[in-house]
Amino acid sequence: MPPFIECSPPQGGRAVLLSIKPRYSQLIVAGVKRVEFRRAWAAEPVRAIAIYSSSPEQKIVGLIEVKSVEVASLTALWEFNEELGGG
Repeated sequence: MPPFIECSPPQGGRAVLLSIKPRYSQLIVAGVKRVEFRRAWAAEPVRAIAIYSSSPEQKIVGLIEVKSVEVASLTALWEFNEELGGG
């Protein structure tokens, strides 16, 4: 089995609300942070994410389109993140 399983977002995928701490949501909106790790993900395909900046901001700060979802081991995900310039 390859280290990554890439899933392109389907045309009719759903939109989800993702709660992220203000520090990281600001980096995402600024385009600095391009990868978000989650232990669990939606059971159905996702095409868009509304970014909710949690307390103390408590507001939606952006809407992003999902390019791909990667499922892999922790080591493989960190290597993938480093290739994208993440930390």
